[in-house]
Amino acid sequence: MFRADLEGSALVTRYQELGRELDGKVGPATSNVGTATLAFMKQSPLQTVARSYNYGDYVASLMLLNFGKRGLRLREQYRWLAPGAPA
Repeated sequence: MFRADLEGSALVTRYQELGRELDGKVGPATSNVGTATLAFMKQSPLQTVARSYNYGDYVASLMLLNFGKRGLRLREQYRWLAPGAPA
């Protein structure tokens, strides 16, 4: 899912909410890059924060990107993997 329909601050809030939801449901993020605040995201074009969850047969990733004049975008990806499949 790729969200572009919300204002920047709403996308940052949504990113934070999704992170808390995934933390509670599948466990803590297995990787986390950047600081999920509007101030951090607006520092420069292409600024990015990301977090991923890699747990056996379940992989989720969230990425918040600054597309400059086009604004912020939130990418969500959720995958169930077949047993023994590479992540």
